[in-house]
Amino acid sequence: AYDTTDDATPNYDTLRVEMDSAELPRNSDGWFAVQRLVAGGLYDGLYGSWSKVLHHDASLRSVTLYWGAVSRSEVYPDTFRLTVEARAGFWPGLPDENSVRDRLRGGEGLSTADFMVQVKRLSDYLTRAALAAIETMPFDLLLAYQPAIDQTEHQFLMTLPTQLHATPGNRAEAAEARAVAFRMFDGAVAAVTSSIDVERDALVVTGDHGVAPVELEVRVNAVLAEQGYAKSEGGSLADDTRWAAYATGQVAHLYRFHDPDDSDAVVKLLTDLRTSDGAPVFEQAVKRGNRLHPHHPDHPHTGDIVAYAWPRFALSTALGERFARPLYYGQHGALNTHRELDTILAAGGAGVAAGRIPQLRQTAVAPYIAALLGIEPPRDAE
Repeated sequence: AYDTTDDATPNYDTLRVEMDSAELPRNSDGWFAVQRLVAGGLYDGLYGSWSKVLHHDASLRSVTLYWGAVSRSEVYPDTFRLTVEARAGFWPGLPDENSVRDRLRGGEGLSTADFMVQVKRLSDYLTRAALAAIETMPFDLLLAYQPAIDQTEHQFLMTLPTQLHATPGNRAEAAEARAVAFRMFDGAVAAVTSSIDVERDALVVTGDHGVAPVELEVRVNAVLAEQGYAKSEGGSLADDTRWAAYATGQVAHLYRFHDPDDSDAVVKLLTDLRTSDGAPVFEQAVKRGNRLHPHHPDHPHTGDIVAYAWPRFALSTALGERFARPLYYGQHGALNTHRELDTILAAGGAGVAAGRIPQLRQTAVAPYIAALLGIEPPRDAE
């Protein structure tokens, strides 16, 4: 820390990062990276961490540091790892949703702007890695990933006035964050497009889901425990619990571990579950073997009951109160008949016919790409 003013008062106005006897400046947005190349062992690679001084007063009596996780790029083979590290650096880590939520609680977590810096850092890394693959690796099909929109909408799909902290100002800030994420995605697609030969290559842009705004988290195990179907002990489910729910997004698998078989009663409990405003929580709750796919039987590990919530709800495995208002605002996993959970399909280049398709089943994407490649489609793709 440096005091650059000659005023006989200790007011430190400049911070730098010392590493290996060198002093590193911070970025214009306050972030800084420390990194080190590790060689000669099983976990060779470039390791690094992105961190930020969130706050410091001029006297240094109070300093708040966001200390980012140490990460490395797990890339195979080593020759390609070296290429990615040279062109994209170390794996920058995922955007820290927990820290943003801490700030929403009134803590000292990351701001929306800081979160979007993390989103862009990862997006840029993945774009550079994809370009490195295109330019240096032989391939027939390259799968490249861009999670910017998904990551941003999970945290900032604040579109309902009933969502927690959804003030007009917060909703406007969240809307700008989503717009930034879409611009990032557009930039990534443009970079990849400019690196291919559209006379020879085809580019297909798709996703596996959309995201719906959520306003209430439903704790399925808490509901089961309230009614005596599950047993809790010490803040978690007991080892001898009869029922346990495993939930993510808007879908839950419920497993029964011992008799009696009260599956019908549990299905009724979920079907009848209502919020304080009288809205049903679950759109569908069915026992294994009773799904709506007669030609595609359930996997043997499917839950004894599978339940899908309406899109406005997110499901959790937590105990405690059955309902909570979450500090995240977008989720997916509900039945795909809901328009907000539709995703994108766009294609261009060699073999792609011009035109618009009003709607396409997700399971038709793989056969479409197989046709572009001139190979047989996957068995049972539809």
